Amino acid sequence: MKRGNVFKFVGLAVTLILATVLNIGTSQAQPIFPYASGCKESAVLTTERFFNILPSGAFTIDRTVIPGEDTSVVLGSWVIIDGWVADPTAGSLSTPNCPFPGASDGNPTYVTKLVIKPVSGSWENVGVKQLTLWVDNDFDGFITPGKDTQLNTFLDPSCLDSAEGCVVTFGNQPLVRGAFAVSAGLDDNGLPAAGIHAGCAPHAGAGGPSCGGIVLVADLEDPQPSATLQVRLEAFASDLVNQPVGFQFSSDFAPQYKKSTSSIRVVVQGVQNAPGVLSPGVNNGSGNPETGVLGIDVFGIRTRDDRGGLAGTLERDARPGDREYFVGIVALCEGGDLVTPQVTLLPPVAGSTPTIAGGLGAIPCVPTTGIPDPNPTNIVRIRVGVSGPGAQYVQAVHAYADDGAVDLNGVITGWFAPVGGGFAAQLFEPGELIGNAIPVNGVAVFGSLEQTLVTSGGMPLVVAPGPGFGPALLYFTVDIDDRAAASEVVLQVAVDVADVPGGDPVSGFPSSRLLRTAPQEFRFQITGPAAPATGIAAYDTNGNGKIDDPEFFAAIQDWVDGLIDDTLFFQIVDAWVNQTQIAGLSGQGAGATVTLSQTTQGLVLSAGGPNVAAIGLRVFDLNGRAVYTAETEGTTLSWNYLGSEGAPVANGVYLYVVEIKDASGNVLTSEVKKLVVVR
Repeated sequence: MKRGNVFKFVGLAVTLILATVLNIGTSQAQPIFPYASGCKESAVLTTERFFNILPSGAFTIDRTVIPGEDTSVVLGSWVIIDGWVADPTAGSLSTPNCPFPGASDGNPTYVTKLVIKPVSGSWENVGVKQLTLWVDNDFDGFITPGKDTQLNTFLDPSCLDSAEGCVVTFGNQPLVRGAFAVSAGLDDNGLPAAGIHAGCAPHAGAGGPSCGGIVLVADLEDPQPSATLQVRLEAFASDLVNQPVGFQFSSDFAPQYKKSTSSIRVVVQGVQNAPGVLSPGVNNGSGNPETGVLGIDVFGIRTRDDRGGLAGTLERDARPGDREYFVGIVALCEGGDLVTPQVTLLPPVAGSTPTIAGGLGAIPCVPTTGIPDPNPTNIVRIRVGVSGPGAQYVQAVHAYADDGAVDLNGVITGWFAPVGGGFAAQLFEPGELIGNAIPVNGVAVFGSLEQTLVTSGGMPLVVAPGPGFGPALLYFTVDIDDRAAASEVVLQVAVDVADVPGGDPVSGFPSSRLLRTAPQEFRFQITGPAAPATGIAAYDTNGNGKIDDPEFFAAIQDWVDGLIDDTLFFQIVDAWVNQTQIAGLSGQGAGATVTLSQTTQGLVLSAGGPNVAAIGLRVFDLNGRAVYTAETEGTTLSWNYLGSEGAPVANGVYLYVVEIKDASGNVLTSEVKKLVVVR
């Protein structure tokens, strides 16, 4: 189980007086006293509410998870506070050790039990495998290995199904120094305390309250599309008999602040990944949705070393063997949006690198309505999907970020902390490379969900906040196989953003969110010679996918002359007699043949030739989107016109590619053929 990005939130230093863990489960180890006799002045608040980031505890921030992606995520982040409210029941029978209304009782809050219950959604569908509570020693609201303290062993999430919920109980030995990073300060008893922070002082009287951070982490495995989960935390306090005389009494929780629903709701995206087709971007910032994202098509030069491009025109499509073919730009504007659909790349001059005609002024950021938050936008991962008939010919994807510190007019550009010192909108400068990746299952991935992406020159991909900043630019190139055939490639780019660690506890690095999370899409054509036809397809000279009479007679002559063997000849005879659709194959070990038999209910592919081990089929719509992909061992494959998600495909024209594997692992690939589905 890898630990993915957990919710990262900025907080002030916090501390909490807890007791030693005795038991974890759904039964409570009874404390010495069954209740807290001090003032009802303590509270459980979400971290956001405590630090006045949200106006109320009812606001929900969705944390998105990709279907099927194992990760870990924070389900909730809370602050438990002693001295938050004045107790109107002071001096009553229920609070014998509370002096009088409005006064602090001078007692700590001994937390003896925490209870987690679901509010909405399904832990099973979200894929929760285990739950863990942590004490937030560095007070930032997320888990930092080596700094924060795990409060309990792993909880089985099935406890969320019980009426009691998931119960974590504590004994009667308080942890004043063991659970928190020690810092100078006194609790409201005047005793040395751990982690007391002046930031708690505005919320209480002269002594200031004690307060502590709690984070609930869920490890996820195979989350299901569209699933959600939201939980709440409830805290209980009790007096402790084993404390020194005068320090046995505990403050209690005010009834209205005893429990708090997490402001975080985990949402699994509703799109299941298919080969080369991306789920929407992860949008896990805690700031406002205010950052525009736009894919920008490129005119002019088409590779990083191209010197003959015509400005303002599409110079050419990709060719077999192209290296660093320029696909497109993804621009981001913090607190603004973009409307420019295309730009022109100018070729390098006098040893320089390619530039965008007009600089960043050609891609203006348009301010959005509303007041932007002060947060930047932290890019933690970039996913690039490659699909379409030509996806098989994309050998590698290269990702870059424009490292312009200032443009020629001295205007600050879009990155928060550029370090390369390059010129804005001048591309392929040293240090701008984010990384190179080979698509796996049609997807090239740069970065993880755990930290901010950084270029090879050390520039963090943090889009600057506030007005007056230009767009931040990501750009992408691909390498094309030398043997590529004429085909279309669809390239999608999804940008994942999230809160990240770092910075001081007050400012930190929370992230704004994206205005749009849909992947940005680019399309290009590979032009080049079609793969040579072999086998039966070599006799389909008119290209109609069938063996006509003149083509059959030519095959007879070749058979008589000994140019083809009996196996191939009789396959041609069958194709001519039955008028079945055929597909030629090319590749190492070519010589296999495929025939297609089609009805209104489906089709059957049959492969012939030596050493055929498996047959595969990939079907695309006319826009190049994958509709159906299958592979099976043996020489036949059937398709019942159901798409990859199980729904019937619409009647119409489709493109298909057949692949044959031999016993040695060689792959033979057909030309792209048309297929008509009519029920």
